[in-house]
Parts: sequence; C-alpha cells; structure tokens
Amino acid sequence: MPLQVTSEPDETTSVAVPEPAGLTDSEIRVLTALRRILRGAALHSRHLSATASITAPQLVCLLKIVEHDGLSSRQLAGHVSLSPSTLVGIVDRLEAKRLVVRQRSARDRRVVELHATEEGRSLVRRAPSPLQERFVLNLRGVDAERRENITAALEEVVQLMDVENVPAEPVIETRTELVREPGTRETR
Repeated sequence: MPLQVTSEPDETTSVAVPEPAGLTDSEIRVLTALRRILRGAALHSRHLSATASITAPQLVCLLKIVEHDGLSSRQLAGHVSLSPSTLVGIVDRLEAKRLVVRQRSARDRRVVELHATEEGRSLVRRAPSPLQERFVLNLRGVDAERRENITAALEEVVQLMDVENVPAEPVIETRTELVREPGTRETR
C-alpha cells in the first residue's frame, strides 16, 4: 500500500525517527541517501519559492518561454516533458503573476503563443537555477558507464519501492500536494 504523506516538517522542526530494528548497515545507508535526496529537493523548492516566489515547474516553463519566445502551449509541453493538462495550470499561474502573456499568432489565429513579460525575463535573470539543471550538469561530468550504472540503480530503487506507475515529470521538486486529500487542488 502506498505511503500517504500529508505534510513535511520544515528545516527548523526536529523530528525523532526511531531506527527500525533489524536493518543492515547497507539498508540504513540506502534509506539515509533517499532521505537526503528528498530533503535536498524540499529545501531547494522552499528556497526557490522564498527567493523568487515561483515553483520549480513554473521556473522551468518560464525559462523555456524566455529561451523560445512565442512557443505554443503544445510546443512548451514537449520542451519541458509535462502533459498539456498540467501545463495549462502552470501557464495560468505564470500569467496571473504577470510573468507571461498569451497572444494569438499573427500567422495562424488558432494558435496561442506564449511570451515572457519584462518582469518574467527579469525573474529568470535573478532566480536560482532549478535543482535538476545543476544535477544534470554534474551528471554529464560522470563517465558514460557510471552514468548508466546510476540510472540502472535508480530504476531498481523505483521498482523496489513499487512506484513504477506513479506519474513523474523530469522536474525535481518536493511538494506535499503531490499526495493530497481527495477534493483538494494541486498548485504547481
């Protein structure tokens, strides 16, 4: 049965977690490494939100809109590997924050183009980089064989955790809304 997470303690909260009896040293190392990864993503997400008032998926989308001015939503979805339905909400929030505008294409009135506002371009210049950007840059510095071993190990962890069917996009973030109560809204 999947774990239901409803809240995450902040960095000032100390939570005493009893060490499960009977774990081997390697099992403790694996669980600790997983916790560090999740915690690092959560701390980065909070930092991004506090310093730029934007979520990781919003920043990734805004970066692509700045890079490729005039993208359609469908093109943007392809660039950031998000579903079009997920993307609509993200673009709605970027538009509400006056970071992007939607405009009908002059060439084809059926197409709506996405353009970054000056405020959006300014935010991109001052925002911290998304966590996955730093990770990918570091990962590219690893030789191909080791990179393949890392990939295989992480894919095996996914299987061991029995979460192969959990939808995921290549955007590193931690949000408690990912596991939410029925009837509540997701806020990407």
